[in-house]
Amino acid sequence: MVLGGTQEGLRYEQCALCETRWHKVRSICPECFGSEHLDYWSIEEKMSAIEIESCGDCKTYSKLFRLDRDPHHELCSDDLASVVLDALVEEKGFVRRTVNPFALPFPVSID
Repeated sequence: MVLGGTQEGLRYEQCALCETRWHKVRSICPECFGSEHLDYWSIEEKMSAIEIESCGDCKTYSKLFRLDRDPHHELCSDDLASVVLDALVEEKGFVRRTVNPFALPFPVSID
């Protein structure tokens, strides 16, 4: 997810491959559309440029890249660089609702 950019305060989901963005309503889980049990996680205490939004209803999470705090995010590499944040939330029982295709293992053939 991307928050900010040219339209202040709007939230977008972005494809890691083609970088297409589409609008997502804020304060609603994009998986189950619940809004009562959303929590936000970060490693830094204040004004973190990368956060996680988790839903206590469906136990999923999404990574938020705050363009309003760091307009120079490289989403794919910043996603890989912030795996510690993923591990923190996954320890609490949440499952990531999206995948970074560049983080997937690929088959290796030995000839």
